[in-house]
Amino acid sequence: KTLAKLDFKSFVLLGWACERCVNGFNAQNLANTAWAFATVRQSDEKLFAALARAAERRVSGFNAQGVANTAWAIATVGPPDQKLVAALAAAAEEITIAGKPAAASVSWVRAASSST
Repeated sequence: KTLAKLDFKSFVLLGWACERCVNGFNAQNLANTAWAFATVRQSDEKLFAALARAAERRVSGFNAQGVANTAWAIATVGPPDQKLVAALAAAAEEITIAGKPAAASVSWVRAASSST
């Protein structure tokens, strides 16, 4: 099955499994997981909390796309984790300084999180 065709019960199980494996994920795995769940509007609080903690620890490993996807995902599923927003903003600033645009995505998340 594709992710979009999974039923709610399957997402609960997938979220549970990801939550337990998240500490072994690299930056791209974290960004992809957050993006995938947000794309199908599956807001698993425990999973996103675990993703946020892991992403904060690995934020230096994110590329511009990973920052953008993660920023979008956390803003899409509910009030963003402010520590993660700050960490993504710092990463975006470093990436932008290196010549790759990422700051706009995090600016959008900051704006969205301040209105909640």
